[in-house]
Amino acid sequence: MTISEALQAVGVRARIVDTNHKALLGPWVSIFARPQSEWKSLTLDLWTPFRQLLPKFTARQRRSLVEIAPILDEGLLEVAYLYNDGRYDYLHVGGMPLLEQGRMGGLENFPGPLSRFYRELHDGYGLVRTAALGPLPRRELRTLDDIDNGDRLAEYEPCEEKVVVLWNGGPGYLVLDVKSQLGDQPDALMWWTDEPPDRAPFWPSLDAFMEVGVSELDE
Repeated sequence: MTISEALQAVGVRARIVDTNHKALLGPWVSIFARPQSEWKSLTLDLWTPFRQLLPKFTARQRRSLVEIAPILDEGLLEVAYLYNDGRYDYLHVGGMPLLEQGRMGGLENFPGPLSRFYRELHDGYGLVRTAALGPLPRRELRTLDDIDNGDRLAEYEPCEEKVVVLWNGGPGYLVLDVKSQLGDQPDALMWWTDEPPDRAPFWPSLDAFMEVGVSELDE
């Protein structure tokens, strides 16, 4: 399967665009200027700074990445990633990086490596169209009270300082408290709409969810 075929299979009316598209930003300008045979290896190199933080996901990524391409989806330029784990195909998209710190509005208190992810790699990365199982695009970031207004929220006030960084595609949300600058290895709130919330280290939790997005874990 190709990216074009995968887009058609999931009903996404996006199209692959020219590699000199004016909306390409940051490292994607130089990557897509290279021969297509080099795109995959150059893209994997971009993820190198995050291998220690996302070891399970990046290991799966190196094994199962099939193809990448720039796509235009409803006027938004993204990078499409096609994976295959030997049985199933998985289509992900990543937004153009934010680049300048000034464009990081609302993300200033994120952990340093996560801010770097948004600034240098992707403004959001996850399953096509739903954005699940990866860091949400800045335009889709929500606070905890935006996704659940139940009685349990009283324990976690002020909720406007609890930012949902990831949605698992179901009842789970990975949440960071951004009332002040976070260190590189923060704890996160794992919020479930159907069971009690709990706390967990942020990066291992993010890594586990992202791994699910490119694999069937009952192998």
